[in-house]
Amino acid sequence: MDIKELYKYNLYSNFNNNIENSIYNVENFNKKLNCLCQFYKDEFLKNSEIIKEKIKNNTQKDLAGMIISIKDLICYQDHPVSASSKILEGFISNYNSTVVERILTNDGLIIGHTNCDEFGMGGSNENSIYGPVHNLLDINKTSGGSSGGSAVSVQSNMCHISLGTDTGGSIRQPASYCNIIGFKPSYGRISRYGIISHASSFDVVGILGKNINDIEDIFEVISGYDNFDHSLNCDKYVKNKDIDVNKKYKIAVLDNAINIKCIQKEVKEGILKFIDNLSNEGHDIENITFNNLEYSSAMYFTLTTIEACTNLSRYNGVNYGYRADNYKSFDEMIIKTRTEGFGDEVKKRLLMGNYLFETNKKNRYIDKANKLREEFKDAFKKIFEKYDFIILPVTTTTAFNIGEKCNEDNSEWDDIVVTLASLVGYPAISIPCGFDNNNMPFGIQIIGNIYKENSLFYFLKK
Repeated sequence: MDIKELYKYNLYSNFNNNIENSIYNVENFNKKLNCLCQFYKDEFLKNSEIIKEKIKNNTQKDLAGMIISIKDLICYQDHPVSASSKILEGFISNYNSTVVERILTNDGLIIGHTNCDEFGMGGSNENSIYGPVHNLLDINKTSGGSSGGSAVSVQSNMCHISLGTDTGGSIRQPASYCNIIGFKPSYGRISRYGIISHASSFDVVGILGKNINDIEDIFEVISGYDNFDHSLNCDKYVKNKDIDVNKKYKIAVLDNAINIKCIQKEVKEGILKFIDNLSNEGHDIENITFNNLEYSSAMYFTLTTIEACTNLSRYNGVNYGYRADNYKSFDEMIIKTRTEGFGDEVKKRLLMGNYLFETNKKNRYIDKANKLREEFKDAFKKIFEKYDFIILPVTTTTAFNIGEKCNEDNSEWDDIVVTLASLVGYPAISIPCGFDNNNMPFGIQIIGNIYKENSLFYFLKK
């Protein structure tokens, strides 16, 4: 039996087990974990039979055998998509997003939509019309958010891969809490066509999984130019392109993101141990300070709330989704629909955004935030002229309890460390790094150079 026949044999022989295991895990654990808000069992089984025949006949495409869940912000033709919000109650997408189209074309199997914070606004997956998502390692703990359902669907082996969205850490933070890998690509690398928008200059489609090779495989398939999204800035990702296999990397450690008072002891010790291991492997490690880092979160919330105001203005009960009852005028219908349809976190951010839209606030807040954002981008260009990667925490603690607020200092710094890469549009990844004394996991965050995901993947696979 040659290598191609062996590959086909292994893929075919494992296929039924994978399908059965995924269905078993959804049916036995989803009720408790609440990570899938829609399970497409019949369609999943039907499509799996088609793919199985392709494998048998050796006509399968690149994603054959890969089971994938998608966040409830990603449009899938003839399926409900609600952004986990009442405002989109009953809405059925009439087209595929580009990422879904590419998955289906390449024989990937979609198992369902995943629960998320409403419109991607939140960091604990508690702001959802479907209720909170529970962490498999401790069901009293949060999964993280806003892609918490995606993270837990991977964590609990309901799928191999989940597509989420990352506006300001929404993939990396839940990956850290759930002991899996969470990858945010460069802004403009993956099409946003068919993705329900939160903040358009920040939103990216990203990938959660347990295996770095699986993540890279699906990234290669879904990335690249799309006629429907003119914000794309670069070509399709190609594995192993422009890689120096003998290179030792130069790595900047963000000192003022690690040496903060509120960071959990085990998290800091785990990150420092990871850095020591890199140094022992021969990589060049230097500590640096990033100026004005503490303003990252304030910039992020200033700019994303005003963008969200524009993006969410379309949800008014006129064309689709939820519409309130018992109104006496058109204006009252819109007000009641939005009041009843949006959750508290979304309302809070829309109110903040509209406040910032007032003319006298523009110079004071918005212009300053945009100016500092550009300064951050310039600073990153200078850093990556000298270094290959930046290392910093993903979160300052492990997962907190559902229903409890994270400590205020930790919450602020958690936002700071994950929004940094989002503000500048650079690729970033969370990989498992260790466990605390309660056996809850945490990750480490590595930021790579923009559009240089190849180096990031190669570094992680070495």
